[in-house]
Amino acid sequence: MATAPAFPIPAVWLRLPAFAVDLLLLYLLGWLLCRIPGVAFDQLGALARVAGFTAACLYFALTEALTGCSPGQRLFGLRCVSADGSPLRTGQSFLRACLFGLPWFCSGFQLPLPGDAFAARLMQGLTLAGLGANVYLWLLNRPAHRGYHEILSNTVVVRRVADTPCLTLPAFSGRHMKVLAGWLLLSGAAPFLLRWDSSELPETSVSRAQQVMLDFSQVRYAGISEGTGVRPSRQTDRLTLKVILKENRVLSSGLALKLAKAVVARVPEMAYRDLVEVELIYGTDLGIYSRYDRELYYFDAHLLLQTPAQ
Repeated sequence: MATAPAFPIPAVWLRLPAFAVDLLLLYLLGWLLCRIPGVAFDQLGALARVAGFTAACLYFALTEALTGCSPGQRLFGLRCVSADGSPLRTGQSFLRACLFGLPWFCSGFQLPLPGDAFAARLMQGLTLAGLGANVYLWLLNRPAHRGYHEILSNTVVVRRVADTPCLTLPAFSGRHMKVLAGWLLLSGAAPFLLRWDSSELPETSVSRAQQVMLDFSQVRYAGISEGTGVRPSRQTDRLTLKVILKENRVLSSGLALKLAKAVVARVPEMAYRDLVEVELIYGTDLGIYSRYDRELYYFDAHLLLQTPAQ
């Protein structure tokens, strides 16, 4: 019977700065991608984030498969190997990178749907499930400190120089399995049971107002919230309409006015505010790199009611 290999397992604190270096290099990679002549990532919408996710997966998969470690890992004396001690295969490394990056990708993926749509809440659940599971496993899955992406891809991060005691990878415990199963159920149900914005507006009203904004061909993503502000003489109620646009630069107060009029006209309960704030956002989001510009417009809600929506 073959003897199980033993590995010099690094401490968790040593992996964090290595990951920070890789994040910095990914940011620079995203910055360079956005400056490729003839490639308009700011016009791709959600596909831009898919492109960034693909670039990040290739970054980790190729560097780890070809050299055994990412640049950040190399800087801090780490490398990644298969759980049987053999070098990583390209497919194995790519699976590891995709599983690790999926929650980060879902955390900011902007769907052209109301925030309470099933797909949007599913993205929230995947983010909670993945990030929470890895934090738990990195801290408490001792002594290997293997995340879910490493367990599922059958990989392990080790020291390049065996200056720490070598340990045999333990079998995954039933206690960890129970905790993760409970966390997956909780994170999957939470987006459907809880509300994620601070607005006190009825959820059906928020959904209808979001859909009104999404009906505009220029709008890629719509959000809505309410709050309070202070004028010299009194406190005011404010309704904030936040939209991410498909085009890179609009400079259009006319579009902001149309959005505000349409919402207060078609969702009457939104109209009884002192101020309607419209935030137009446009730019690029690759996940690994983002650049946004914003334009703010303010309208008196009572004046909006006096003119019909166009």
